[in-house]
Amino acid sequence: GEKHRQDTSQVWDLGVAGDYNWDPANLYSVFGDDYKSRKGLREVEISHGRSAMLGITAFALWEKLTGHPIVENSMFFHPNLL
Repeated sequence: GEKHRQDTSQVWDLGVAGDYNWDPANLYSVFGDDYKSRKGLREVEISHGRSAMLGITAFALWEKLTGHPIVENSMFFHPNLL
C-alpha cells in the first residue's frame, strides 16, 4: 500500500514485495503507525513464516522416518470421535 511505498521509497521504488494493502485486523494502527513499527511487523511475519516452514518440514520428515501420519499419534486429532 501507500504506507509501504513511503517506507521504502529510498530503498526500492516499487514498495514491499507481497504488499496488497490488506490489514483486516488494523495491526498497523494498533502497534504504532510509523515506519519502524511497520518494518518490525514485516520482520515478525517473515520470522513466523520461516518457523512454519521448518515445522511442516519436521512433520514431513517424521512421517518419512516412521512411516505413519503425524496426526495418527496426536491427542488433538481424532477423526472418529465425530
